[in-house]
Amino acid sequence: PEVLKGTQKGIIFALLAAVSFSIFNISGKSLTQKYSIWTGLIYLLGAATLFWSFINTPMDIINAQYTAEDWKVFGVIALISILVPYSLYYYGLHHIQSSKAIIISTLEPVVTIASEWMFLNGTMGPIQIAGAVCVVRVRLRVVLVSRHA
Repeated sequence: PEVLKGTQKGIIFALLAAVSFSIFNISGKSLTQKYSIWTGLIYLLGAATLFWSFINTPMDIINAQYTAEDWKVFGVIALISILVPYSLYYYGLHHIQSSKAIIISTLEPVVTIASEWMFLNGTMGPIQIAGAVCVVRVRLRVVLVSRHA
């Protein structure tokens, strides 16, 4: 029950994430038509870096006094969770329509939950199972509707 409650700040950030993901998909498709995949990624990730530099300023990072080991971990996380997935997504976006890419990307939470369960011995509680079922049902409905259109 507590997990279902959101703070006003959390809801605002979730809505901003949805808007930024939409902008990423719309602008990403047009960027893939004009530039190479890597150039487009530099623009998109550069814009994200600029945005986050106002939220978590360079002085905040310096004052945190991260160790070299911390920076190694940050680098691995950035590579695995940002650079590789976004490169693959952006490459796919170059080859398919934005609307189809968005539909396919709705499987991300389902794959995440299943991966945690398979590789990290995670548990799938009722909320995770219900969420996965909802995502798959909506995705199937959208696919079926788009095939008839």
